[in-house]
Amino acid sequence: MEGIGSSSRQGRRVVVIGGGIGGSLAAKSLQFDADVTLIDPKEYFEITWASLRSMVEPSFAERTLINHKSYLKNGRVVTSPAINITETDVTTADGAVIGYDYLVIATGHNDLLPKTRQEKLSQYQAGMISNLISSS
Repeated sequence: MEGIGSSSRQGRRVVVIGGGIGGSLAAKSLQFDADVTLIDPKEYFEITWASLRSMVEPSFAERTLINHKSYLKNGRVVTSPAINITETDVTTADGAVIGYDYLVIATGHNDLLPKTRQEKLSQYQAGMISNLISSS
């Protein structure tokens, strides 16, 4: 990654697979020095260490689920899983083929998470409601 400088973006296509902590930080850090594309199955970054509080206080989740487009102002976000990688391209489940000069694989672990931020917020709200009902 040290070869990526700020003098010119040509020949500096960076694809980051995975929008967790590592992938989001890499994409955000490189967005003004390279042509960055972030590929993630979900549209948001989740501050996972705050999820326990979000479960008991669903309104707190508003601050812990951040749309990738909110911090990646100078890059692209592709909301689809990566399904194939070659030496020059990444193919996503929705059929997009994205070329790269540099590839960052930051996929972390595989969870079955809601794809949209609103679906995840609704999940926290539904959990809180069912907890209230069961404790009555």
